[in-house]
Amino acid sequence: MYGYDIGLRKRGNEADISYGNVPYADGRDKGDAMGIGVEEIDELLVEAVKMFGEFTEDLFFVKDTNFVYHSASRSFKRFCGYPMDKSIAGADDYQLFSKDLADKYRTDDYAVMFNGMPYAGVVEYVAGNDGGSRWVKTWKSPIRNKAGVVIGLYGFSRNIAGPSELQKKVDDVQRYIDMIDLIPGGIGLFHFDGDTIFMDYANEEFSLVHHLTREDALRYGGDKILCLVAEEDKPAVLRTCLKNLQKRNFGSGLLYRTTGSDGRIHWIEGKFRIAYKNQSFAIKV
Repeated sequence: MYGYDIGLRKRGNEADISYGNVPYADGRDKGDAMGIGVEEIDELLVEAVKMFGEFTEDLFFVKDTNFVYHSASRSFKRFCGYPMDKSIAGADDYQLFSKDLADKYRTDDYAVMFNGMPYAGVVEYVAGNDGGSRWVKTWKSPIRNKAGVVIGLYGFSRNIAGPSELQKKVDDVQRYIDMIDLIPGGIGLFHFDGDTIFMDYANEEFSLVHHLTREDALRYGGDKILCLVAEEDKPAVLRTCLKNLQKRNFGSGLLYRTTGSDGRIHWIEGKFRIAYKNQSFAIKV
């Protein structure tokens, strides 16, 4: 006989709650043993999430692929200054936060859902509409349906202490980012994961050199970066980057074609640089 078992499944940085048929040695259906069926299990999971949202101090939320909220914890609504007696379903970040902050969240969410970018344990300094500012550690992960299709994301932020050494690290990182943004020309930071190139960061000039709008450039983050390169040039780009990494070559040239937001083909000339850790590199264009 088979019954239904509730489980937590982890897939890389993703996790989801699921239930499925499992055999029982005593021949009984687990639904019989538990006294509940599939519909009741669905209701149990929904109610569990509701209870979690009521009492957790974490800033928990769920969005769909249109970046619209479907659920959030009371602490999140309080953080946003959202009416506690009103459902947050249907709202988006531009209704809850300043434009700058909403733009950031939209960029982060797009990268998580559509570019496969990990967002796990990211330390952030956030200012809420409740008048409080805090250091939080944030996790975001795609939500997939049974067919494996991304249908949204869930996220939560947890308050953490903000010791002086943490502030110093954040300031140092921001200083480096500011320096990269001020360098003439485009800079992209990349790493290899197996045979795949991932883009970790690129300044705005990198987008401009590739004749892309900022919005179009966001579509090429993570493992989508090679989509920038013309199909016939991709093998040569991969070979050159791998060869330079293996031989620790500095300043090697890189030449490829790309199609800009203007629909035209452009030649891009870049310089290869070994970056901050193994399998990592930078390209200046």
